[in-house]
Amino acid sequence: MLFRHMFYCKHVERLLCNVWISNKAAKQYSLHSAKWFAAAFALRQRMLNFVQNIQYYMMFEVMEPTWHIMENNLKSASNIDDVLCHHTSFLDNCLKDCMLTNPELLRIFSKLMSVCVMFTNCMQRFTHSMRIDSEMKRLTFGNSASTERTEEAEKKRLASKFLAEHVDALQSDSGFEATISKFDSNFSTLLLELLDKLSIYSTNDCEHSMINIIYRLDFNGFYTERLEKMAIERSQKTAA
Repeated sequence: MLFRHMFYCKHVERLLCNVWISNKAAKQYSLHSAKWFAAAFALRQRMLNFVQNIQYYMMFEVMEPTWHIMENNLKSASNIDDVLCHHTSFLDNCLKDCMLTNPELLRIFSKLMSVCVMFTNCMQRFTHSMRIDSEMKRLTFGNSASTERTEEAEKKRLASKFLAEHVDALQSDSGFEATISKFDSNFSTLLLELLDKLSIYSTNDCEHSMINIIYRLDFNGFYTERLEKMAIERSQKTAA
């Protein structure tokens, strides 16, 4: 379970990194006037920051310290039962602190990762529509191997012009902007819900290690005000 969990996080990180590479290539086109372009870049970076910080927390703040504790405990083990006991304790602690034993936290986390995957698929479909590398090669190095340099340059120019017109048509499409806005809204809502639940578990259930996730994901206090507002509303409902 731990390996599969970490492997999936790494897979999502790689998808987001591929989107980053595609976005770097797309910057050469006239997309600066599109509102959704900057919003999509910012959302991609927020998702990447979330996934990377979650991975760092699980690897270096949960698994590695717990592994060292197990190593020290194994030095005093006198029989196989002690070894199995220490190993089981190591796995239980890792599963708990990686949010794999809490169905509510795992549900929110799974939804967050699903939103990231769907966002990467959407962005890759868009950037794929702009990729004409293979078409450029076909136009440039097609049927005749002895194509003149001037003809190659002309074909490249025409292909670039076609691509610019295609991108301009996408810019005028408000549907893509609405899609990015929906992704942003879903991701922000789920992330706030996760941080709120973590703050509850870290205080009520004394799960102090999980509060490190909040410090990592809210390192600049971006979500602090909204989390405090949610806590106040929750306390008011409880009092009522």
